[in-house]
Amino acid sequence: MIPGSQTYSEREGVYSKSNSPSGNGNSMIYFDFIFSTGTNNETMIDPLVAEIVIVHSSLVDDIGYVTFWDTQYCCTPSLVLADQCEVPNRLIIEGIDTDPQKNGYKLFYWTTAVNDTVEFSESVEPMVSGFWYLIVANCDTQLMRNIFFQGSTIWESPFGYLPAQAYGNLIVQWILAILYFLGLVGWSLLLYKYRQDLHKYQHGVTILIAMSFIEELLWSVSYVVYNNTGSYEYGLVGVAVIFSAGKYTGIRFLLLLMGSGFAITVEKLSPLTITTMSIICFCYFVITTADLYITLQNLTQPVSTQETFIIAALLIVFNATIIIWIVCITLSTMKRAKNEKNAKYPMYRKLLIIFGIICGISIIAFFAVVSITFAGLQDAAYQWYWLLNTYWDWIYFAVTVYIAYVWKPDKDNKRYAYVSIVVNESGHVELEESIKSVEREDEEV
Repeated sequence: MIPGSQTYSEREGVYSKSNSPSGNGNSMIYFDFIFSTGTNNETMIDPLVAEIVIVHSSLVDDIGYVTFWDTQYCCTPSLVLADQCEVPNRLIIEGIDTDPQKNGYKLFYWTTAVNDTVEFSESVEPMVSGFWYLIVANCDTQLMRNIFFQGSTIWESPFGYLPAQAYGNLIVQWILAILYFLGLVGWSLLLYKYRQDLHKYQHGVTILIAMSFIEELLWSVSYVVYNNTGSYEYGLVGVAVIFSAGKYTGIRFLLLLMGSGFAITVEKLSPLTITTMSIICFCYFVITTADLYITLQNLTQPVSTQETFIIAALLIVFNATIIIWIVCITLSTMKRAKNEKNAKYPMYRKLLIIFGIICGISIIAFFAVVSITFAGLQDAAYQWYWLLNTYWDWIYFAVTVYIAYVWKPDKDNKRYAYVSIVVNESGHVELEESIKSVEREDEEV
């Protein structure tokens, strides 16, 4: 339903035929709406008018009258008197050329004076790439009557139905899926080679790499399905959401274990520490799953603002708690290793440097999004806006690579796992006495 003097709008990125990065199909914006007045008054003198506008983002600011606090899209008698528009009870569109091939703009009307139902469908071929807007306006500013409508829209680029701003996501997901697959193959070969001397932490890394590969593969297939059909396979996307939440949680849990020195400088952690880590990470998994589910649900049916706010707030709290804990526990372990002149100290220093780089990239990306939003450059940045949606995928990939590098299987998996490797004053490495005795026994054998 569109109340009087209100509008309904959709926004999507579309490539024109002449500017598409791939594909030779159609470029089209199509709508099929069913309108009704929703009133039994068959003696209405003034007709109800629904105005449907398809306009390129470069011209969308020319629609309506901008005030200090709002944008008024419908022409009222008072605006006519102020010379801000010419025709009352109509959409304010003066000054826009209605040639879609010239300026990327087209206007349709549907009018009724009785209680009837009409199906109205049309299509437009975009001649300019970028974000396009479809606006349905009910400019009954005097009687404020409602217009009821339902239907569907189709936004198609030459390569398929995937939005132009998400085209880069499809490429990135496939690249990451291939990289994770190659990493899983290489990791599996190392596991097989040193299968007699594996540490349980390495099995956790195996699960993380496998989960990351499956997650990227599921999202890649989901994008392909959407590009081919114009709709998501929600069962497939639902499974991908679970794997995404599992990957995010797994990385944080392994970083907590690594930062605490588990299997590196200490043989085991206290039951309280392990239990606390497990509970917090499980809560993070549940909240992340709910957040991703809400994002998915919003594609078809908007979720209440209150639920969205609560989940977002909980996600921020638990995520901040885990990150702060990782940094603090890593600093503590690094300080202890430095005081003990442990040769594993540089590894923890590199880990903190990686955290610093991640935080720096996150801050830059945040201010980039805010700057683009306030400058009104979202529409102009449609070709590379996907970078702001995929940089976290690359960060997670880099962290996974570092974890796998630190814990890659070798012949000394358990021998030096949680041994204090001390650097003496002359710069030589000294092992704990227990390890020296083991090496002497090996030499005797």
